[in-house]
Amino acid sequence: MEVIIGVASLPLKFLAYMIEFRDEDQLNIMDYSAQHCGFLQVQLIPCDSKGSEDVDLAVERPEDLVHVAGIINLI
Repeated sequence: MEVIIGVASLPLKFLAYMIEFRDEDQLNIMDYSAQHCGFLQVQLIPCDSKGSEDVDLAVERPEDLVHVAGIINLI
C-alpha cells in the first residue's frame, strides 16, 4: 500500500539547462501541514540519447534544447 508522507521540491532550472544535480545535501520533505517530516536524496544526471553520462549537454538558454534528444537519469 502506497502512503504519501509529503512533498519535496527540486528546482526545475537543472532540467531546463541540462545541468547535473548531485546534491550532497538532502531535500526537505514537507507534510500536508507544511511541517518538516523527512529528507530525500536525489540525483539528476543529463545523458545523451544513448544514455551516456560522459557528454556535456548544459546550455545557456533552454531554447537551445528544442529538438535535442536527451535523457535525464533520476536516482
